[in-house]
Amino acid sequence: MTNLAWEKLGIVLLAMGIGLVSSLLAGLVIVPFCRTRMFISRESKEGVARGRKDIVPMGGGFIILFAVTVVVIVGMATDQVRRGYAGLFAFALWSFAALGLQDDLSKVRARGLSDRAKLVVQFGVLVVFATFFYWYGQRHVPESDLGILTIPFFGEVSIRLGYIAFIMVFMFGVSNAVNFTDGFNGLAGGVGAVVALAFVVVTFLAGLSELDRAVTLGREITLTGSRMFSLSLIAAGLAGALLGYLYFNWRRGSIYFGDTGSMALGASLAFLALFARAEVLMLVIGGVYTAEMLSSGIQRLWDKGIAWGADPFWLRQIEPTLPFVMAPLHHHFETIALREQEDAEGSVPPGAREAVRGRLTKQAWVLSLGFAALGVAGQYARYRGNWAGYNWACSLGLLAVAALLLHGVVTRLKYDCYFIAPDRERPEVLTLYRGVPWRLFGRRWFAVYQTTNIPLDRLGYLERRTALFALQTNRVDARTAFGLLHYGMAQRASGEERREHLRAALSYWTQVPTARFRSAGRQDVLRYLAVCHRELGRWAKAVDSLEDLYAATNNRFVLAEIRAAIDEAISEADTAWGEWRESSGEEARSVALRGHEELAAIIHRRMDRAGHVLVRLRQEAGETPAAELAAVQAELEELGRGLAVAEHRCEQLRAAAGSSAVEQVADEPAAAERA
Repeated sequence: MTNLAWEKLGIVLLAMGIGLVSSLLAGLVIVPFCRTRMFISRESKEGVARGRKDIVPMGGGFIILFAVTVVVIVGMATDQVRRGYAGLFAFALWSFAALGLQDDLSKVRARGLSDRAKLVVQFGVLVVFATFFYWYGQRHVPESDLGILTIPFFGEVSIRLGYIAFIMVFMFGVSNAVNFTDGFNGLAGGVGAVVALAFVVVTFLAGLSELDRAVTLGREITLTGSRMFSLSLIAAGLAGALLGYLYFNWRRGSIYFGDTGSMALGASLAFLALFARAEVLMLVIGGVYTAEMLSSGIQRLWDKGIAWGADPFWLRQIEPTLPFVMAPLHHHFETIALREQEDAEGSVPPGAREAVRGRLTKQAWVLSLGFAALGVAGQYARYRGNWAGYNWACSLGLLAVAALLLHGVVTRLKYDCYFIAPDRERPEVLTLYRGVPWRLFGRRWFAVYQTTNIPLDRLGYLERRTALFALQTNRVDARTAFGLLHYGMAQRASGEERREHLRAALSYWTQVPTARFRSAGRQDVLRYLAVCHRELGRWAKAVDSLEDLYAATNNRFVLAEIRAAIDEAISEADTAWGEWRESSGEEARSVALRGHEELAAIIHRRMDRAGHVLVRLRQEAGETPAAELAAVQAELEELGRGLAVAEHRCEQLRAAAGSSAVEQVADEPAAAERA
């Protein structure tokens, strides 16, 4: 390299250092400020952060904005960056940051701006930026050949004024791709740092190529070379700023981008790609961003297509099979990894989510390095005149993006699809398989997930046909179906065999969060749950299931079922109490104790509910009739007396364990029945 090249390299490294130091210093002020001001999102995304209680503030974007702006100002003051370049970059950076800030501020108050509002505001900003960018390029950067795209295997294609529309689409796509990727600590920032570093190399290599060209022209440097070195300086400052931000985001987890930072970062990277005429390379270098954006688009289009093509009646009865469990792609892989660690309530062990996210983030960094290497190799080949190398580097990068998306679809099929079919080793019983019933290249795409003892010859005709069809379903619906099969066989059995099937049905249904029954429209299962619990003497659980059913349907007839279940619990407890007093047997004592424990649990829950009602009525004392308050207070008193009776009997029954003598106590059936 020439002396000028070494000088430019030193300037680029200095810009990276300024960006790094500036972001670290800015973080020391911005992080505590955002935490003190409670700059925290109240948005709760379906399936991603439902009911989350964040204490980590947004505001990491301000760190990037400050550091990059400092680098650009220093570069402009030392004549390393032309004012026009700096102005264009600052407009892209700050206008998109302002868009993101508007959304962040709305999230602090509520759920954020609607998608329609975001599109309208972004469209207005994009029109202004694209028009001004094209005008400035044509007027002040004639050597840039703006309006010409370099497309692999097609060469340079001029789109003239269509370039304005292309700029709008490109800026919109890149900025939102970064926004979609900002889901885990270190993900968007780490990938962005790799992409920025790749653009440092790409633009610096282009500058070196222009230096060689200037020598042949007898000049010190060409205008294109000067522009490329300016872009390399800006990209280096951005990379340094992101590395400093990662200290607070990845290392300490004390702040995250928010839309302010992700939109600004996306606009910055898009600006670098446009001004360096490396639009296709941006799709390769930012392959992780490209895959995230495409996954969200594919998921939404697929969902809309199913909604448009399917009959509305049947659409309510099925769960459409989407390409990914969730979009964007990083949440898909997170859900797949955490699915097997969920308990019956849908929760995962402490620390499991953070461990999975950390692993996925590191994998994304490694992928980004691979994509960046392909992009740099392609750009180097291009400036060496090796167009075949450029074409194949871009093609391999885009194929790698497609492979990443295909991997997401394959993991969806292998780890989030289930089907019921006869067992391969014991064809007389059913088995739950995970995967799809395919065989490709001699390998099965399914594996046994859960074995059962459901015999095929005991199923009804429709049950047999449904099972043998190997219908594709999700894990929740498969377990629901197995429970229904056992419940159906229980209806055709009696005695201990019936109870065994009811227990088996419960063993499957209790693995499914109750909310999933409601969301899937399977309220009938809640009633079947209540039947199973009642017949097995689990009265408190039966009442809970009926109350869930009432909450889901608001059917007043369910209230009568709840009352009947409570009356049965009281009657069973009193009967068992009487039998124990007469026989003094250990088995009778055990039955009576279990019955009174169930009764005490029911009364406890009803007292809690009545207490909450009383508190609410007292808060609305001016609007609540005195008679209603008195009725609730009287009910609480009756429940208290009933609970005292039930707990007193439980104590006596426990104390009598192993004793043949029965303690004579006063009978108090009336108070228990009133409860």
